[in-house]
Amino acid sequence: MKLSQKIAGFTLLEAMVSLLLTTVLVALSFGIYTNFTKGYIIFDQSTARLTGLLQFKNAISSDWFRADFPKGNAGYFELYDETEQRLISYEIFDESVVRYSEVNDTFAIKIKEMEFIYLDKQEELVNQVSIEFEKNKQLFTVSLHKEYDLKTRMKYSVD
Repeated sequence: MKLSQKIAGFTLLEAMVSLLLTTVLVALSFGIYTNFTKGYIIFDQSTARLTGLLQFKNAISSDWFRADFPKGNAGYFELYDETEQRLISYEIFDESVVRYSEVNDTFAIKIKEMEFIYLDKQEELVNQVSIEFEKNKQLFTVSLHKEYDLKTRMKYSVD
């Protein structure tokens, strides 16, 4: 009887090499997955930040163009829409802007500078506003201009 009969299978060395290669591939896959997840989180946060800025810009632009008589100063301004008989107010705080309307909104932005140009000499009716705000150390600017009809101009002009 022969003792050197061959049995089909893997040697211990072949099994160890395949285990080593599998371990290396799993470690590389995990590293790639971790980096992809970190990149996605950063992308998601920047998208949320820009979405908040866009929501503020869209809200104030929409309110501004619907308003008949925008009034305001550095810390507070209001926009009155005569057709819908509603008042929309914006209050500026250190780190946020709050919009008061049927639904109150809070925008987590920091107003760096707000400049009003008035139609009348009593500084009551706002003709143009320029808002510079900061979000995560980036500066953004929104400029809005209001054209008034002749009747409104005559009503608010003072010689």
